[in-house]
Amino acid sequence: MTRKLTIAAMAVFLLLAMSISMVFATSEVSTGLAMVERGAYLRTEPKLNATRIQLVPKGETLVVLEQANQYWQKVQTQNGRIGYITTNPTYVKSIPSNVNATLQLERSLKRGDRGDDVVEVQMRLSKLGFYSGRVDGDFGPMTHRAVESFQREHRLVVDGVVGPQTTRKLNELLAGDAQSTVTTTAPATAPAPANNGTAPTSTGTEATPTGQASVTTKTLGKGTSWETEMYVIKGVKEGPTVMIVGGVHGNEPAGFRAARQVKDWKIENGTLIVIPDANKVGINNNRRNSSFGDLNRAFPQSNGANGSDALSRAIWAEYQNYKPQYVLDLHEGYDYNVQNKNSVGQTIIYHPSGQMQSFANKLTSELNKGLPASKRFNVLRNPVGGSLARAAGLHGSEAAIFETCTKDPINTRVQYQIKAVEMFFDHAGMKRQ
Repeated sequence: MTRKLTIAAMAVFLLLAMSISMVFATSEVSTGLAMVERGAYLRTEPKLNATRIQLVPKGETLVVLEQANQYWQKVQTQNGRIGYITTNPTYVKSIPSNVNATLQLERSLKRGDRGDDVVEVQMRLSKLGFYSGRVDGDFGPMTHRAVESFQREHRLVVDGVVGPQTTRKLNELLAGDAQSTVTTTAPATAPAPANNGTAPTSTGTEATPTGQASVTTKTLGKGTSWETEMYVIKGVKEGPTVMIVGGVHGNEPAGFRAARQVKDWKIENGTLIVIPDANKVGINNNRRNSSFGDLNRAFPQSNGANGSDALSRAIWAEYQNYKPQYVLDLHEGYDYNVQNKNSVGQTIIYHPSGQMQSFANKLTSELNKGLPASKRFNVLRNPVGGSLARAAGLHGSEAAIFETCTKDPINTRVQYQIKAVEMFFDHAGMKRQ
């Protein structure tokens, strides 16, 4: 009997010791980043019997969003999925650092370097969506490529070296709030004339305040690998709400390059919504798809539906918020549609709502002036299911996908894209300053 009591007491002691050690082992976990040391399941709730979302492999870096309790943390994976994962350091080890703090380097970092300063750079690149490897302090090929991609995206010298300019840009992007607003005051102007019946019925807000122009930048998916910026430009007069989107496919540069120019335009009337780099992960990697798959198939395909992944849902939420009457999505095809019906290069694909067919015919007529028959633009009907243009059309917007062809020089393609946006503004009744 005495022996049984002794064994029981020892068992209780061991359980208590294990519980205490677990508390101390997990007490250092905080919001920031974490590294998966052994494969661990991402779950829908912070409990062991919750549904498994996916097995997160060894070596993946996670963004820690919050602590659920001492045993579970809410995280976001590299592919954008959000759920709960263990805090047990045997499986998931926290990376103690505040990635939003100012990065101060005592040396320029390059391929082959090692140390804690490399860790700090890797964590920041990981949070910004440029790096998906191990945060191990080893400036190897993956880190080098991530730095080059970051520099290329932000128009820095592309040398793969983390020097003063690259450090400054990292600090700039990770500092401050998710949203910033710059407002400029303009002289008060009389409101534009009311809709005379010739324009399509409004599905969005037309009450842009008179006498004040503003530019607001909002970050979608802040803190995720796919975060991207949206720009809201308001004119001084009432007018239409127009949405321009580029980079839904990351390997179609003319669209997002044109949209990056459009975001800097000033308008006299209405509200202009621009998402230049919708698929940031694809753009950074020169790949068609996002981390979730094909973004151009992820938007709602019926009334009441939602996007099929976090990125499409974030963009769709902004569509629902602003309810633009006009939506133009900028793309590219690999061949001329007039020569190869398997490609949609050199086309406008319109949704049959409002006056979009008339606009499509007018646009192609203008662009085809001086073009040989083998390169002319064609008009197609009905954007593909799951595209933003199709979803917007189903919800009452006048919408289309505009496609250039990657066989043309990039400058030519960007000029076509800009021309399409300018004519789309005319169609919508929006005026540039």
